[in-house]
Amino acid sequence: MLATKAYQDRLAEMLEVASAAIIERDRLKAINAELLTALEALCDLMPQTRPGNMQSDEYHIWLQADKARTVIAKAQPEPSK
Repeated sequence: MLATKAYQDRLAEMLEVASAAIIERDRLKAINAELLTALEALCDLMPQTRPGNMQSDEYHIWLQADKARTVIAKAQPEPSK
């Protein structure tokens, strides 16, 4: 009977850890979605094509926005079939 109690306690502990992990995963997904939305808004402030008269610091920001657009595109969920 003692082994059964220990087994039940361990199982309950594992279920608690798994539940906490799922909650944390969902929380991180929500944070990630918020970050992607903010990143999209920041990218919208920069032109999609590089203007020819950019200063080097402006070019650096534009380049980062261009890279961020790639990250956003990769982070979008794939369409379901």
